[in-house]
Amino acid sequence: ALCFLVIDSKGRLAGAALCWTRTFVKDLAVHPEARGRGIAEALMWHVFAAFRARDAAHVDLKTNTVENAAAVRLYERLGMFEVDWEG
Repeated sequence: ALCFLVIDSKGRLAGAALCWTRTFVKDLAVHPEARGRGIAEALMWHVFAAFRARDAAHVDLKTNTVENAAAVRLYERLGMFEVDWEG
């Protein structure tokens, strides 16, 4: 229900955060050519601000913690932490 996009100087999609309004980040993606420039972190800070404006107490997401170490490092740097989840 919420979509945040980063468009590069050539008008191409460099990154996107797709969220559900119930404070869940469904997808976070950065184009391979745009990685390493802080786009994912900037998108997540924007997501946090948007949900904070909606009075959200937290933001959730789900990721593969075994095969996606870079994402886990990003989320930890942002102050997120792993919780048990059953779904």
